[in-house]
Amino acid sequence: MCINLVIVDDSDVDILIIQDAISDLSASINFNSFSNPEEFLKFIGGFHPEMFRIEKFIIISDINMPRINGFEMLDKIRARPEMALVPVIMFSSSSSQEDALKSIARGANAFLSKPLQIEAYQRLIRTTIEFWTHHLQG
Repeated sequence: MCINLVIVDDSDVDILIIQDAISDLSASINFNSFSNPEEFLKFIGGFHPEMFRIEKFIIISDINMPRINGFEMLDKIRARPEMALVPVIMFSSSSSQEDALKSIARGANAFLSKPLQIEAYQRLIRTTIEFWTHHLQG
C-alpha cells in the first residue's frame, strides 16, 4: 500500500529534513510538500471526495505560517467530511501546551514539538510515519 505523505511547512529546511528522514523507510511513500496552506488547500480541492476513502493520506503541518496558519488550515481540512479520518499531525517549533490543546481541540490527531537536534527530529518523523502507516494498514 502506498501512503500519501503531505507536508505543509513554510521552511524549506524542515521539508528537506523530513524528506531525508523518510527516505530510508520501508513503506511506499508518495511525498508532497507545500510551502503554504493555500497551495495545499488548492491541491486537495481538486480531488474527488471519494479519493480520501481510497487513498491513504497523512498530513503533517507546521502551525506558524504566513497568511493562513496551521490552525486555520486544520479547520478547513476538518470542515470536509470526506477528510474526517485523514490523520493530521501538527508539528511545530512551539512547545506551548496551549498550542497542543488547541490543535487537538480543532481535530488534529497529534501535536509534536520539533526537536532541535536533526537526528532527534528525523527519528521523531520516522517513528510518527511508521505508526500512522501501520495504523492505516490495519
